[in-house]
Amino acid sequence: MEADSIIEEVLLDEGQNMTHSKFYLPHRPVVKMSSLSTKIRPVFDASASGPNTISLNDCMETVPNLLPLLSDVLMRFRRHKVALCSDREKTFLQISVRPEDRDAQRFFWQIDNIVRVMRITRVPFGNKASPFLLNATICHHLSQYPATKAIKELSENMYCDDWLSGGDSVDEVINLMSETSKVMNEAGMKLCKWSSNSSEVAENIHRQFENKSLENDSAKVLRMRWSPVEDTFTFDGILVPEDVSVDVGT
Repeated sequence: MEADSIIEEVLLDEGQNMTHSKFYLPHRPVVKMSSLSTKIRPVFDASASGPNTISLNDCMETVPNLLPLLSDVLMRFRRHKVALCSDREKTFLQISVRPEDRDAQRFFWQIDNIVRVMRITRVPFGNKASPFLLNATICHHLSQYPATKAIKELSENMYCDDWLSGGDSVDEVINLMSETSKVMNEAGMKLCKWSSNSSEVAENIHRQFENKSLENDSAKVLRMRWSPVEDTFTFDGILVPEDVSVDVGT
C-alpha cells in the first residue's frame, strides 16, 4: 500500500502549525486464505468513537444516495438474452483525498517494533461519504463521453463494485465489453472477474484476459451467487435447529 502511495507516513516535523483536523482510525486485519497465497487486508473503522465519543463518520455530511435500486439493476440484468457482469478492481482506492483532508485519516502502523504514524491518501471503503464520492466520480467521468449504449449501461447498472449488463447477441456483448473496458480503464478503474451465460463470450474473455479475470463456474452478483452456465441464482440459507422457538407476537 505504501509503495502504491495509498498510504503515506506523517513526518515528525510536518505541520507544526497545521490547522487541519486530525483523527486516528482504528483498524484490524482481514485474512483471506486461498490455495495460492494468504492475503491480509486492513479494514479501517470510521464509525469507531474517539475519546470524546465522536467518530469520523459523525463529522461527515449526510450525502445523497446515488446508487440505483438493487431490484432495478437485477431486473435490467436478466432482461438480456446474453448476460454479462464484472467487478471493478480496488475501486475506492482509485480516488484521491485532498492533502488537507488526509490527516483526518491517520492511523498507527507497527513494523519491526517501530510505531509509525501513517495516513490514507485515498477514499477508504468504510467512510460514510465513500459511496457518494465513488459514484459522483464515476458520473463525472462518464459525462465526458458521448451518450452511447455502453455509457448508458455503465451509468445505470453499476452498484458499488458490481456492473451487470448484457445484450441481444454475442457480437453486441463483445463490443460492449471492449468499449466499457476502455472507458473504465481511462478512469483507472479496471473491470475484472468477467462472467457471461454465453460460451462464446466466455471464450472471448478467456482469450482477451488470459483467463485471469474469468468467473465461469459461479460469480457473486450483488451478494448472490449466479451460475453463468445454468443461468440461475442461488442463496446461502441458514439452518434453524428444530428445537428453537420463535415468538411471532400477537
